[in-house]
Amino acid sequence: MINFKKLLVLLFLIVVFLSAASAEETDAFETYPDALGGYYGEIGGTGLSYQHWFDKIGIQTALGIFYYPDDMIEYATSPVYNADSYDVDIFVYNIGIEVQYMVYQDSFRDWFDGNLYVFAGGMHDGRIRTTYTFEERVYNETSDNEYTDYPKTGESAPFYVPIFSVGFGFGFETVLFNHFSLPFEFGLMGAWELGTAMPVDAGLKIQGGLRYRF
Repeated sequence: MINFKKLLVLLFLIVVFLSAASAEETDAFETYPDALGGYYGEIGGTGLSYQHWFDKIGIQTALGIFYYPDDMIEYATSPVYNADSYDVDIFVYNIGIEVQYMVYQDSFRDWFDGNLYVFAGGMHDGRIRTTYTFEERVYNETSDNEYTDYPKTGESAPFYVPIFSVGFGFGFETVLFNHFSLPFEFGLMGAWELGTAMPVDAGLKIQGGLRYRF
């Protein structure tokens, strides 16, 4: 039986040998400035993502649409403590955009490129919600000191909640074999519901994705 670890080591050595044997190094960001794939972020958006480098200036967009069926919501949401109502999202969409500036870039091998950049961006997040109401929880001392389950007794009509987020930070992108892009970002952000002064979310956020450069 082939040892899996030895096989991985052998494949890695072959890749290193082939890359060392090649004298030509390519700049993946200049040769393949476009990238398409998936991305997760609370500043730049979550969903399908497109990115393009104009020399040192980069533009990134993301678009996502998410639907949560009613049976999934009832299973996944549980009010805490003695809450008798709970807001849940039924449908969510978001669109985000980032402007990036490349600070440093290098081609370490013809199969391994990387860069460091700073960014600023924003996202619009729209949510259709409903409010569930529940029966009061009953404390059960004979059942491992747990609260008994309680059913949903009603729900409100769906309502729309618009949220806007802005943020900035830095990121780095690793490109393997000139095409497989792995971007990761660290940024500070704040998010507000339309018409409110206090943010609904703020802090340090980590973003990342997987894209194909072409």
